[in-house]
Amino acid sequence: MGDPQHGGIPGWSLPSDRDDRHGRPSPYARSIGWAILAWVVAVAVVYIVAQVLGFAQLGGWLGLAGFAIGGWFGGTRGGITGTREWVLFVLALSAITFLLIGLGSCMYAIALYG
Repeated sequence: MGDPQHGGIPGWSLPSDRDDRHGRPSPYARSIGWAILAWVVAVAVVYIVAQVLGFAQLGGWLGLAGFAIGGWFGGTRGGITGTREWVLFVLALSAITFLLIGLGSCMYAIALYG
């Protein structure tokens, strides 16, 4: 019972390239790629609405909605199924978002202040 490599505790092994429970490739990389692509589209829409059209508050709301919809789109398009996969996917997206916001803030500060 469980994975003997991890002390017999089920669920403590990292997901491999292949998900043996379902006999299909692991959908995480594909789903994250789709989510990032959706976020890029959302950023373009937010830029047009906020900067070109001048509706800054609407652009902010669209950015929030684009973030949530991008995650949903990536997960469904990439083939995420089941609660466990969705939780791992959301945690991975949260970590990526945290890193991208931090890196983007640093790059902005470097560009602004030199």
